[in-house]
Amino acid sequence: MNSPSFWGNGGGISPRTARRLTLAGVVLAVLMIALTLVFFVSGKTDYLDGQVNVRQQQEDSRFKLNVSYKLEQLQPSLAYAAGFMISPEGELPVAVSDPVFITGVTSYQLQEEITIMQEGNYRLLMYYYPLTDPVMRTTKPQLLQLRYTVTPQVTPPPDETQWYDASTPTPSPSPPPTPTPTPTPTPTPTPSPRQTPKVSDLPTVVPATPTPSPSALPTAPSAALFSTYPLNTRYYYFQMTDNEKRLFSEMYDAMAAFASSVELKGSYTQEEFKRASFVLEFDCPEILYQASEDGARISYHYWSSTGKLSSVEFVYSMTKAEADRTFNQVMDKIRSMQRQPGFGATDFSKQYTIYKYLIQNNYYDKEKDFCAMANSAWLLGYSKCSGYTRALNLALRYYGIQCCEIWGDTYDNGVISPISHLWTGIKLDGSWYHCDATWDDPISDDPNYDPFARSVPVLPYLNLNDDRMMRARSIHPNVIFDVPTCWNTQYNYYKTIGALIPAGSDAKTSVHNALTKAYQNGDNFFAMSFESARDYQTVMASLVEYLKSWRYGSTRYNGCSWTYKAEANLLYVYNIGFR
Repeated sequence: MNSPSFWGNGGGISPRTARRLTLAGVVLAVLMIALTLVFFVSGKTDYLDGQVNVRQQQEDSRFKLNVSYKLEQLQPSLAYAAGFMISPEGELPVAVSDPVFITGVTSYQLQEEITIMQEGNYRLLMYYYPLTDPVMRTTKPQLLQLRYTVTPQVTPPPDETQWYDASTPTPSPSPPPTPTPTPTPTPTPTPSPRQTPKVSDLPTVVPATPTPSPSALPTAPSAALFSTYPLNTRYYYFQMTDNEKRLFSEMYDAMAAFASSVELKGSYTQEEFKRASFVLEFDCPEILYQASEDGARISYHYWSSTGKLSSVEFVYSMTKAEADRTFNQVMDKIRSMQRQPGFGATDFSKQYTIYKYLIQNNYYDKEKDFCAMANSAWLLGYSKCSGYTRALNLALRYYGIQCCEIWGDTYDNGVISPISHLWTGIKLDGSWYHCDATWDDPISDDPNYDPFARSVPVLPYLNLNDDRMMRARSIHPNVIFDVPTCWNTQYNYYKTIGALIPAGSDAKTSVHNALTKAYQNGDNFFAMSFESARDYQTVMASLVEYLKSWRYGSTRYNGCSWTYKAEANLLYVYNIGFR
């Protein structure tokens, strides 16, 4: 029987990318194991001089740590890898992020920002090693005692607009408008009393076109693009005020027309711009030509005298002709989903068909063009978390299913991932669920991962409630609208296929029943998800014993492989042999 493999990932990184180790990454992994043994077994004392400089700040329930260390006496001819490790006291050290590679210098100031999700005692150290001779040197692990100085409270996100401009410049105030001089009226000559003027001789008065009042401006865009799917399938749009909808509509119509800028007709504050821009960013998957998912595409000008917006400018990632062609190709692909096997009348069958198609026809890549937009997953065969999410949401909405993008953070052992993440909230039969196509992508580069297992959708993140999904996640602090509450389990994937094990079930019987069902169906695999974390732990502790004790008539178990995902209480057994 093959050894079990751990199938895990973090942040916005897919399982596929998490397994793609560079040579330096392999070296780092080996050295981390050695480092762990040194720390916890031999009591290492050969440390670098000095300690890591730490500046900490509490933000609500999080701790922001700015850490730095100056490396000295480096050889310019060598290449080094360096970074920081941190872990809760008594646990294995975890690299904060990928190592920094250094060459051509004699000294280097290493810096990193670390976010810690909860108070407690943590061990921090800096490491570095030359790539040609990987002997790791570290600072002495120093104890950080993180304690809340004030009771954490849920507060509104800070007033900032960095999503909309990656370089976060301070908006340049436009000069106050130059008043238009009122022309001096030309006196009308008094006609001679002896002459009666003809009608044709009288001056023609053309009435001025009145400027519409703000309340007369539309609260929904007029562009045809906005009608790609039913209005009631949107989510954040309905949380805007009427005036925010007016600003949103002016910006949306300008983007749909590929205008480089728009002079605003209404009266809008910078806070209203932030909220309307958020909706453009996270509630409009049909806009395929935004320059980047980080929002470096929309900027605005405002009157310095009032602070109100005067105009908005846009940057696009493709031409209008390219955008029109790409949009038509994407929608043709989405319409073709109706011909996929299993596409049925229920919203769940539609979701499952689209979801499975996307994860089986894409691989994770966060570097390529358009990877953050829906067209990457529908047309190009690769995507990142935002691309998977927007591709799924565009199709769900086209078929009349309400859904939304959920922006969040992922973390492990209290340490937040440096990469934020995006996944889908979906409404089925009146209840909301979480689903994450990125983390359910089964494609793997691991040569030991069985090819058959790649073709079987395990889907641990399809339609989870808050209790299951949010165990290692949190909503990003810059989310300025309410996200849906997900409490139901009716459409949990494992419940729909009869593989969600109720709390309190007999562990041995559950494994035996799964093996029996696999044998009867002619399958050599089964998957189980447990409602109770305690039941899951019981099964994992005695899995080999349970498998070996199974009988079905004269048929016996004859070896297998398995993988698991602890945070989802998921066990997947494959390559099962029967004799």
